[in-house]
Amino acid sequence: MTPSDAQAGPDERPATGSMARLAELAGEPLAWVGLIVATFGVIARAWVISGPMGTPDLDAATVGIQAQQFLDGHLQVFFLNQPYGGTLEVAMVAAAFVVGGVNVAMMKLVPLALHAVAVVLTWRIARRVTDDRLARFLAPCLLWIFPAGMVWNSTKQRGFYGIAIVLAALTLLFALRVVQEGTATADLVVLGLVAGLGWWTTPLLAPIALASGGWALIESPDARRRVAWLVIPAALGAAPWLGWNAVNGWESLSGGRAEGWDWLEGASGWLRSLGMLTGTATPWDLSRNLVPWWLAALILGLVVVIAWLRTREAVGWLLPGIVVIVGVTAPLNLVLALSPGAPRYLYPLMPVVAVILAVLVPDRSPSRAAWAAAGVLTMAAALTAWGLVGMDELANEPTPNFFIASPGIDRVVHYLERRGIDVVTTDSAGMQITFLSGGEIVASSFGSPRVEDFERLAAAVPETTFVLAGGPPDNPKRLRTWADSSGATVTDEAHIGQYWVISFDQRVTANQADLQVFGGVAPPASGE
Repeated sequence: MTPSDAQAGPDERPATGSMARLAELAGEPLAWVGLIVATFGVIARAWVISGPMGTPDLDAATVGIQAQQFLDGHLQVFFLNQPYGGTLEVAMVAAAFVVGGVNVAMMKLVPLALHAVAVVLTWRIARRVTDDRLARFLAPCLLWIFPAGMVWNSTKQRGFYGIAIVLAALTLLFALRVVQEGTATADLVVLGLVAGLGWWTTPLLAPIALASGGWALIESPDARRRVAWLVIPAALGAAPWLGWNAVNGWESLSGGRAEGWDWLEGASGWLRSLGMLTGTATPWDLSRNLVPWWLAALILGLVVVIAWLRTREAVGWLLPGIVVIVGVTAPLNLVLALSPGAPRYLYPLMPVVAVILAVLVPDRSPSRAAWAAAGVLTMAAALTAWGLVGMDELANEPTPNFFIASPGIDRVVHYLERRGIDVVTTDSAGMQITFLSGGEIVASSFGSPRVEDFERLAAAVPETTFVLAGGPPDNPKRLRTWADSSGATVTDEAHIGQYWVISFDQRVTANQADLQVFGGVAPPASGE
């Protein structure tokens, strides 16, 4: 301490500790770029949540209902009424409900927080992949603000996709730790456990775990000798999946394929979806694009090759290996191949994509790094804004895709409450109506049935009220046509947003009225 320091008063002493760190950051241009990026990401998400895209869709509402069932002690291994989709994230939503009450805000907080965790993990991954300070900075920034579909997806509760992106990042991070730091038992155990939890959570994580774990075993002889420390925790993490399937005929392995559907058709769907990763195609409307799908796929392929050339000394084939294995196996997933505009199926790949994009930018001197980062991130933000505006246009259509928006669903709930109706039948909005009404209205969805008790109750009411979405296959028109031909009496009819509320003075089933879902005939109601 100098004499001048000793004579300084308490308020005049040199800044130390956290204050010194803050002063250092304030003088760092990259820190200001990071602050602007963080702010943009927050504003973009606030805009999505506050608009028509912020209404809980049928999957989000299902999570809300399942989380409440968790709080009542009714635990399930998988997402309601399906043999896949682990419930780790549902348990987190249940915990959020305990803290902040059962509401939409707490439900959305979980995927937002999980995405923020993935951003931090991506920063840790970038530090192990490259020595370039600029790339290490860009990777988490890109994951936070790019592309539009993933920014949007981070605001949506999907049951298991928020935890999926975290598990994907953890798998990659611990594979890197196993190879770069020696084979610590703890790292092997965590890698195996995360891979097992990923298998339970979603099959989308299997190729990422296969590539990352395979790379670690190939690169580390010690890991191969101690593979039991990897396999046993993996089995432990996958135990819920294994236990459920052991008593349910391995049902999780029975889906995903269709008669006459081949790998090449699935690959076509996968390739068409890649424009979303480059930010040049609009989720849910891939025809709204800046470049054709084949050029977007070619650009991404070139980006992966360049990233491999820049990182092969540090991590060999790891980064391109993950992308290639995901791409080769993706067409085996029928749902993904048939829904190339859905960003959720690409979501777990985003930590790898963010690192790949970041390492493309050559390192700069400290005085020029901020300018380079600002240029790259401004371009990324512009593409994200363009994509979000396109999605908002879709959400404001009269009958949008029900994963984008559900115009009028809140008013439908209020209308039913005013009329004293507490049981309804609907094509796709069952979970939404039940969740948004706080359970006061039980809505059975013949398009995506989730709770058997709801289906039984709706099939037993003496007077049926339907809530049907407009647009193809135009179930409201089909219902009115059936009513006219059968002589059934319509006691009330209202058009609210994209929905029609139609009530009868008798019991009517979806099959009776020849109603359809997704181009197919509705399944029989319970008891038929």
